[in-house]
Amino acid sequence: MKPKTYSVRTVVVALCDHDYSSVYWNMMESIKILVEYLNESNDIEWRIRQFVERSAEAFYVSCQLRRKEDFSEDDLKNTLKYLSSVRVMFNEEAEEFMMNHDHDGGSWYLTMDDGNISSF
Repeated sequence: MKPKTYSVRTVVVALCDHDYSSVYWNMMESIKILVEYLNESNDIEWRIRQFVERSAEAFYVSCQLRRKEDFSEDDLKNTLKYLSSVRVMFNEEAEEFMMNHDHDGGSWYLTMDDGNISSF
């Protein structure tokens, strides 16, 4: 059986901060599902960027904030502003970024050919 080809074969989400791994690991799992579902869409990259931008708060609150005991509304606002600075790249740009940057585990990549999600 011929393996499925994806219009988006590599996705990098770069925050360059390893403190939010529980947020971005779960987000990358969701991005993998989006790529599979939206594979034929002409605006798949825009949709994935919108997903990352709009879901950062939900992933943060559900995956990371629950571990904090003292966290004010201002702390949450500042963290969400920081998380919105994430950079999303695809295919050649993503692959070049992976090869030329070391971010101490603060960036995540997804390769669709094998479904691998890793941090670097």
